[in-house]
Amino acid sequence: MGMQAVKLYGRVLDGRANRDETTDLVARALGAPDRERYIEALYDEPLRPSKIAALAPSIIAFAGKGNRASTKIVQQAAQELGDLVKSALRAVELLDASPRIALAGGLFRENSLLTFLIEQRLTGDVAGGTIVKGGDEPVRGALRLAERLAR
Repeated sequence: MGMQAVKLYGRVLDGRANRDETTDLVARALGAPDRERYIEALYDEPLRPSKIAALAPSIIAFAGKGNRASTKIVQQAAQELGDLVKSALRAVELLDASPRIALAGGLFRENSLLTFLIEQRLTGDVAGGTIVKGGDEPVRGALRLAERLAR
């Protein structure tokens, strides 16, 4: 989602899109108020994925408030995540096995447009699939897995 917002800001700077709170967020995050600084931020400095990923919660919040640009980004992300889950289920031959699908991680902690769209997509596309939300923090799951592997 963050990278889609970064690309959108590039289109704003090219005159192909309108500036809004989503693109203003990107401008602040990159320290790029203009085209020259945008290009520098993308090409001259090492662009940290964590900096781009950190935009996602704000994009989801903006979408929840009706921001059109953020809503489009969230819709696209839900589509891609749904495709990814279906592909993974198909790869392990569980697509038609009424699987339990866990939505875990920071972006799924609270109900949002993203969680709504991904749940709708998966319940519609995965026959008998059950969405499981909540649970432990991701680090706890990693620790449990490490403990099992250490035995």
